[in-house]
Amino acid sequence: MRKPIAIVSATAALLIARSVAASPQLEMTWFVEYDGPAPFAYDTSEYAGIAPDGNIVLVGQTGMSGFDQDLFVARYSPMGALLSFDTWDSPTGGNDYVASVAMAGDGSLAAVGYYYGGGSETTMLVTKWSSSGEFLWARTHAYTTGAGWHNQLYSVALDANGDIVACGQTGHYSGGGNAALLKVSGANGDLLWAQQFSSPGSERDHGAKVFVDLDGNLIMAGEWGGPNYDSDLGLWKCAPDGSLIWARNHQAAPGGEEYLGDAAIAPDGSVTMVGWVYAGSGDQHLIVGYDADGDDIYSLALGVPDDHRLFCVVRDDDGNTFAAGQEENGAQQSDFVLYKVSPAGAVIWKRLYGDPGAGSDYALSLKLDLDGDPIVGGPSQRLLQGGGAGKGGPPLENGMRVLHYTADDGTLLWQSFQGLGPSHWMKSVVPFPDGGVIICGTSYPSDEEGQNSWIGRWRPEFDCNHNGVTDSVDIDLGTLHDLNGDGIPDECAALGDLNGDGEIGGSDLGELLGGWGACDGCPADLNGDGVVDGDDLGTLLGNWG
Repeated sequence: MRKPIAIVSATAALLIARSVAASPQLEMTWFVEYDGPAPFAYDTSEYAGIAPDGNIVLVGQTGMSGFDQDLFVARYSPMGALLSFDTWDSPTGGNDYVASVAMAGDGSLAAVGYYYGGGSETTMLVTKWSSSGEFLWARTHAYTTGAGWHNQLYSVALDANGDIVACGQTGHYSGGGNAALLKVSGANGDLLWAQQFSSPGSERDHGAKVFVDLDGNLIMAGEWGGPNYDSDLGLWKCAPDGSLIWARNHQAAPGGEEYLGDAAIAPDGSVTMVGWVYAGSGDQHLIVGYDADGDDIYSLALGVPDDHRLFCVVRDDDGNTFAAGQEENGAQQSDFVLYKVSPAGAVIWKRLYGDPGAGSDYALSLKLDLDGDPIVGGPSQRLLQGGGAGKGGPPLENGMRVLHYTADDGTLLWQSFQGLGPSHWMKSVVPFPDGGVIICGTSYPSDEEGQNSWIGRWRPEFDCNHNGVTDSVDIDLGTLHDLNGDGIPDECAALGDLNGDGEIGGSDLGELLGGWGACDGCPADLNGDGVVDGDDLGTLLGNWG
């Protein structure tokens, strides 16, 4: 049986958030850490998203049977209640890995990756999951079978028909590799076609990111082995039937090594690739733009060569590029870096952030919120002050940091450090409609305990009674009350708004009924008596609207 899901919520969550946060801009609403059923298991978070129904989806790996890793899909309500949990294990019983997830308009999921065994060293994997989180089917593919041959998928996208497109690499561990691209039916997983592409020096060819443009064409970004066996950025465009339209490689300097961090497509079909280029004395930020015809729009190698790398990129509706990563600050430490670049390749602004005197900070996640403003997240360190460092204790605290900027001029709206503990590693930050964020990641309690998957929801701190004290502090002091433990003072919000959308309606009623019965600490227990019953239902209906 699966171990219980641990949910930290209500006042406990607020206390944890305050004790570890360096600034009051975000407070924890709830936090879930999952330790699988087997000892020494490796449970990891790889993807988090918000479904069309407002629920939260988490995808990753879980050690259901010990060292064997399986795929899992979990669904949570906006208040952190577990709604569903389903898994899939490969027929070989080997380790299974999810590399990329795409969510359809109906909330169903396509998840791709690979598993060990199946006639080759690793075998490509495409899985489909329903909008309710139920496993539907899995399909596998290997370009070449036999010992030492690897077949792996790294990125997935959906076309207008709901068919699934994925890219990756096929090759042999002894050397060599081709970029791989395939399409399967979204209905039943039948293979529609599979292609592979080889450059003159194909040792490093692979597809890392795939897109479908408005015409149904497929664009694959990755790395391309140059003629001297160096690494270039690669870009391939194929028709819907898989036939190659064009292929491009980008080389910033002869003999230089280029590495792809991420890629993004704009509505006009133009593509931006970001990463870094090594030219002998260090790495520079690399931002490259191509139009829909494969013509080079711009190529930017930015910064004095050092440990400068870009890991993530997004495009807005106007075609602007936002790219984030790390920049060495001259003290053998790195800071968060964020660029805004115009469609023509002009740097509109650049922002750096690092805690003074602290260590390494770098962006692993970049998203745009509903207003088009960038939210950056990644591992971070902060310098402990005074007694916080302890007598002779460590001067730095490891954690994660989220930064929110305006898109127009790069003004920092807020930044928030969250220190869940030195063993917690952040994977992704997803903007939530209330202005907060969903964050997922993996923790490493100890070598003996393996790894745990975790996910949580943070929201902006509020001062609803405008007394100069944040609501969470008012609740702890007793100035305001929070009977249901949802972090919202009862004096400031009608009881029953369980999904936090500012309105009490059918979704709130459904969540309350779903928690009916004994439910100690459950958000649906509006009066805090440990039971969801008629009293709570009456309170919700009385505050309808």
